[in-house]
Amino acid sequence: MRCQIILNAFKGDLEKQLEEVNCFISESREDIELNNVLIIGGDEMDGDDKEKLTEMVPTSSVIFVFMERYNSEILLKYLETIVEKEDICIFSSGYMGLEIAPRLSYRLKGSVLTDCERCYEKEGGLFGEKKFYSGHMMGEYKLLNTPVFLCLSKGQKRLPAESGIETKATEVYLKDDGDFFSNVKQVEAKQEEDFTKSSFVLVAGKGAKNQGTISQLREMGERIGASFGVSRPVAMNGWVPMERLVGASGAILAPKIAIVAGASGAPALYVGVEKSDFIIAINNDEKAPIIKKADIAVIGDVTEVLEAIVKEILGEEEANE
Repeated sequence: MRCQIILNAFKGDLEKQLEEVNCFISESREDIELNNVLIIGGDEMDGDDKEKLTEMVPTSSVIFVFMERYNSEILLKYLETIVEKEDICIFSSGYMGLEIAPRLSYRLKGSVLTDCERCYEKEGGLFGEKKFYSGHMMGEYKLLNTPVFLCLSKGQKRLPAESGIETKATEVYLKDDGDFFSNVKQVEAKQEEDFTKSSFVLVAGKGAKNQGTISQLREMGERIGASFGVSRPVAMNGWVPMERLVGASGAILAPKIAIVAGASGAPALYVGVEKSDFIIAINNDEKAPIIKKADIAVIGDVTEVLEAIVKEILGEEEANE
């Protein structure tokens, strides 16, 4: 079966997306015939980016698909014309794959699996795997119809993408004819640090009790070089942007060190930090689930314990400045 790889340049982090797809393919079917890499984005992709990506893709063909702004209807119409019956289409994780893969599967009468972890062939059929029950169980799904559309799960393992083959790049421009939307206003999103790449993360939970304490914890984390994330209750209270949410419905992290402060460690959160090399839990409840799952657990007030950690790392005088 041919394989079409579809990446989202509007989302950014293209190199990460490509590395995750590359690892997924390497751990899945050995007989996949890599065909195209499609990179969907706007005019912000400059020549240097395109040249670098062309050298990285594991296929002999890369297609840069440009749109004035992200428009799912226009993209769907284009993809319908290039996807063939026996294709496997692999979307990188994120909003585009979660929307486009199911809709395209419906239009072309294929099969779809979102949050896919692995794909393989056995007993003459094609199967995919995805986690459920907040990441505690793995389900196996038989993909009966072709074409097959897979949207990868967040936090996939990554494999450096170095093709070593000559790749031909082509460009396609999709015109927005205005039939689908009117009165469109483009708002520039506030760009925050991508904490998913950090090797040191502080994740705060509802045990912090209020927005003031959350801000205090974030400041202390920044002083020791830790990126900041939160549990769902903290994000839902509006104390920090939803982009900082860690867990099954947020970011999946894999840092060297994760400090989980004031979060119980419920399954939905733990799936976001379980890939950490080392977990430090701070909680005033010795029966919190995170206590047993952490490499080190400290029972006590989150602010007081974290202050002690800051002083230990920075030294007494610098910590008090």
